[in-house]
Amino acid sequence: MKKLIITCTLIASVSGVCMAQVKKTNNATANKTSSSNAAVTAESKAEKIAKSLETKLGLNAEQYKKVYDAEFFYIKQDEVARENGGVPGEGELQQMAQSRDENIKRALTADQYTKYAAMNSKAVAAPKK
Repeated sequence: MKKLIITCTLIASVSGVCMAQVKKTNNATANKTSSSNAAVTAESKAEKIAKSLETKLGLNAEQYKKVYDAEFFYIKQDEVARENGGVPGEGELQQMAQSRDENIKRALTADQYTKYAAMNSKAVAAPKK
């Protein structure tokens, strides 16, 4: 019985040490990102959002480009604000989001914007966990 308890304790402690090393490695990798990688990240984020809206709202090529530009500008503003002084304030985020939404509204038809607004209200009401 002693051997079983010792074996279980040893296995639990070894797995705990392994998991701690994995987290340290991931954090070290995340800290090595440079500003050139941030531009790629902003582009990929904007593209992902624009493609999602293209699918959900049925955007044409011109609308897709305008939505992509609005999202990219919003993401870049957010990144610059975070680089210069930490996390942007609530008022600043609202102002940036309102500007983005106005640009998107100009690109969409009335029906598309209604769907877009409904999607945004659901996203605000049920934030990610």
